[in-house]
Amino acid sequence: MKNKQIKINKIQKRDFRFEVANLITEARYHYELTQAQLAKKVGTQQPSIARIESGSTLPSLSFLERLADSIGTYLIAPKFGFMKQDSIFTEEISEPKFNTGSGIVSPFPYDFSTSSSLLTN
Repeated sequence: MKNKQIKINKIQKRDFRFEVANLITEARYHYELTQAQLAKKVGTQQPSIARIESGSTLPSLSFLERLADSIGTYLIAPKFGFMKQDSIFTEEISEPKFNTGSGIVSPFPYDFSTSSSLLTN
Protein backbone atom coordinates (compact mmCIF):
# COMPACT_ATOMS: atom_id res chain seq x y z
CA MET A 1 0.00 0.00 0.00
CA LYS A 2 2.81 2.42 0.90
CA ASN A 3 4.60 1.78 -2.43
CA LYS A 4 1.35 2.44 -4.31
CA GLN A 5 0.98 5.81 -2.52
CA ILE A 6 4.59 6.75 -3.30
CA LYS A 7 4.02 5.87 -6.96
CA ILE A 8 0.84 8.00 -7.06
CA ASN A 9 2.71 10.94 -5.47
CA LYS A 10 5.49 10.66 -8.09
CA ILE A 11 2.94 10.64 -10.91
CA GLN A 12 1.16 13.68 -9.46
CA LYS A 13 4.46 15.55 -9.11
CA ARG A 14 5.37 14.72 -12.70
CA ASP A 15 1.97 15.89 -13.90
CA PHE A 16 2.45 19.14 -11.97
CA ARG A 17 5.75 19.76 -13.78
CA PHE A 18 4.06 19.28 -17.13
CA GLU A 19 1.11 21.43 -16.13
CA VAL A 20 3.49 24.28 -15.24
CA ALA A 21 5.42 23.66 -18.47
CA ASN A 22 2.22 23.80 -20.53
CA LEU A 23 1.08 27.01 -18.82
CA ILE A 24 4.39 28.72 -19.58
CA THR A 25 4.31 27.53 -23.19
CA GLU A 26 0.71 28.71 -23.51
CA ALA A 27 1.63 32.14 -22.11
CA ARG A 28 4.56 32.39 -24.52
CA TYR A 29 2.32 31.52 -27.47
CA HIS A 30 -0.34 33.96 -26.26
CA TYR A 31 2.18 36.81 -26.31
CA GLU A 32 3.68 35.52 -29.60
CA LEU A 33 7.19 35.17 -28.16
CA THR A 34 9.97 32.78 -29.04
CA GLN A 35 11.80 31.01 -26.25
CA ALA A 36 14.75 33.36 -26.82
CA GLN A 37 12.53 36.45 -26.62
CA LEU A 38 10.87 35.25 -23.43
CA ALA A 39 14.25 34.37 -21.93
CA LYS A 40 15.53 37.88 -22.65
CA LYS A 41 12.45 39.46 -21.02
CA VAL A 42 12.81 37.26 -17.92
CA GLY A 43 16.58 37.72 -17.70
CA THR A 44 17.68 34.16 -18.41
CA GLN A 45 18.93 32.08 -21.32
CA GLN A 46 16.84 30.26 -23.95
CA PRO A 47 17.93 26.77 -22.79
CA SER A 48 16.41 27.50 -19.37
CA ILE A 49 13.04 28.21 -20.98
CA ALA A 50 13.38 25.04 -23.09
CA ARG A 51 14.08 22.89 -19.99
CA ILE A 52 11.08 24.36 -18.17
CA GLU A 53 8.76 23.94 -21.17
CA SER A 54 9.88 20.32 -21.60
CA GLY A 55 8.95 19.57 -18.00
CA SER A 56 12.45 18.50 -17.03
CA THR A 57 12.91 21.49 -14.71
CA LEU A 58 10.37 22.97 -12.30
CA PRO A 59 10.84 26.74 -12.04
CA SER A 60 11.04 28.48 -8.69
CA LEU A 61 8.31 30.77 -7.45
CA SER A 62 10.60 33.78 -7.87
CA PHE A 63 11.22 32.78 -11.49
CA LEU A 64 7.48 32.48 -12.14
CA GLU A 65 6.94 35.92 -10.57
CA ARG A 66 9.67 37.41 -12.79
CA LEU A 67 8.13 35.73 -15.83
CA ALA A 68 4.66 37.06 -15.02
CA ASP A 69 6.00 40.58 -14.43
CA SER A 70 8.00 40.49 -17.66
CA ILE A 71 4.92 39.76 -19.77
CA GLY A 72 2.62 42.09 -17.86
CA THR A 73 0.47 39.59 -15.97
CA TYR A 74 0.29 38.02 -12.51
CA LEU A 75 0.29 34.61 -10.83
CA ILE A 76 -2.64 32.88 -9.20
CA ALA A 77 -1.68 30.75 -6.22
CA PRO A 78 -1.97 26.98 -6.64
CA LYS A 79 -4.01 24.83 -4.28
CA PHE A 80 -3.40 21.60 -2.44
CA GLY A 81 -5.04 18.42 -3.70
CA PHE A 82 -7.72 18.30 -1.00
CA MET A 83 -9.05 21.78 -1.86
CA LYS A 84 -12.01 22.16 -4.18
CA GLN A 85 -11.36 23.61 -7.60
CA ASP A 86 -11.91 27.39 -7.61
CA SER A 87 -13.29 27.27 -4.06
CA ILE A 88 -11.09 30.13 -2.92
CA PHE A 89 -12.59 32.44 -5.57
CA THR A 90 -16.20 31.31 -5.83
CA GLU A 91 -17.36 30.35 -2.36
CA GLU A 92 -18.41 33.05 0.05
CA ILE A 93 -16.50 32.88 3.30
CA SER A 94 -18.86 33.04 6.24
CA GLU A 95 -18.17 33.22 9.93
CA PRO A 96 -19.84 30.76 12.28
CA LYS A 97 -22.95 32.14 13.94
CA PHE A 98 -23.91 31.35 17.51
CA ASN A 99 -27.38 31.56 19.01
CA THR A 100 -27.29 33.82 22.06
CA GLY A 101 -30.53 32.45 23.47
CA SER A 102 -32.28 35.78 23.04
CA GLY A 103 -33.09 35.37 19.37
CA ILE A 104 -29.98 37.33 18.38
CA VAL A 105 -27.45 35.48 16.27
CA SER A 106 -23.88 36.51 16.93
CA PRO A 107 -20.60 35.67 15.19
CA PHE A 108 -19.01 35.51 18.66
CA PRO A 109 -19.16 32.42 20.88
CA TYR A 110 -20.36 34.45 23.87
CA ASP A 111 -23.63 33.98 25.67
CA PHE A 112 -25.04 37.51 26.00
CA SER A 113 -28.19 36.25 27.72
CA THR A 114 -26.27 35.63 30.99
CA SER A 115 -24.56 38.99 31.26
CA SER A 116 -25.64 42.59 31.44
CA SER A 117 -25.55 44.58 28.27
CA LEU A 118 -22.28 46.24 27.43
CA LEU A 119 -24.06 48.92 25.46
CA THR A 120 -25.31 51.99 27.26
CA ASN A 121 -27.70 54.59 25.98
